[in-house]
Amino acid sequence: CFELKKGDVIEDVEVVRVTKRGVYISLDNEVTGFVHLKKLQDKETEKVGANFKVGTKHKARVMGFRLLDNLVQLSLRQSDLEKPFLSYHDIKVCSVVMVTVVSIEDFGLVVKLADNIRGFVPKIHMSDINIKNPALKFKQNQRVKAKVLTVDPTRRKLTLTLKRSIIKNSTANVIGYESLEKNQ
Repeated sequence: CFELKKGDVIEDVEVVRVTKRGVYISLDNEVTGFVHLKKLQDKETEKVGANFKVGTKHKARVMGFRLLDNLVQLSLRQSDLEKPFLSYHDIKVCSVVMVTVVSIEDFGLVVKLADNIRGFVPKIHMSDINIKNPALKFKQNQRVKAKVLTVDPTRRKLTLTLKRSIIKNSTANVIGYESLEKNQ
């Protein structure tokens, strides 16, 4: 059975048709993919047929699904292939990630992992020591290492910590009371 999910990377997909809007890709006998002109490569493409001729093979990433058309939406852009996350569903609790500071608030930091994925670092998790004025330690657009504490994909909520003691400690992966084992 040929199952795909958003974010999957597929090696050696073959171009089967070239149009003015993009290219059609054969994924298997029953599944067709489509790559819009803007998703072919990172720089603008005037002539689609130049680099994407029928029969050429490429690496693609699943970006979504058009169920009414029975098409898989794909991207061949290198920047899309290199993204570690496309949605909140891709993020795992206890993952160590690089984030960019979006805004500095009195109660915490708003950060982003990707263009469409934002998270929150509560004030208590900004550092191992108490920070009275976060604006002195953090700057907008600053890149910092964080560890994912909670993820709620349905509500698009993500909580992270910047505490080095938690980031470095692999045994600090307690997700909740249910993950603790009783000593017997």
